[in-house]
Amino acid sequence: MLRFRFCHFLLLLALAVPGTLHGADPALPGVDKPIGVRLDPLVVGLQRNGVVEKHVGFVVVLEVGSIAAQARVQELQAKLIDSFVVDINALASLPNAVDNSIDQEALKRRLTASCNRILGPNIVRNPTFPR
Repeated sequence: MLRFRFCHFLLLLALAVPGTLHGADPALPGVDKPIGVRLDPLVVGLQRNGVVEKHVGFVVVLEVGSIAAQARVQELQAKLIDSFVVDINALASLPNAVDNSIDQEALKRRLTASCNRILGPNIVRNPTFPR
């Protein structure tokens, strides 16, 4: 019985101490892996000849490298969203946008430029569009 209790104690101790059974600790947000800041969804209408043919929604997640950068993004979120709406509408107004939708790479470049302009360089690592 004493051996059983001792083994049970060792098992609980191994589970309680991080990294003993599963290897190294997972990456810390902001140090080894980016912090994702999810913005409110954006919806734009794709028009042909002045008539909206369909609506397209975007969820934008900005990957930042630190807690301070995350706070800065949240502080200036309204300005970012306003700028993103302008960027998305500019791409949505292109002649082939209704047929081919909005080019994701062009959108990523424009949103990165807006982030750099509003937040400063190297605050946002990567804007992503999860599905």
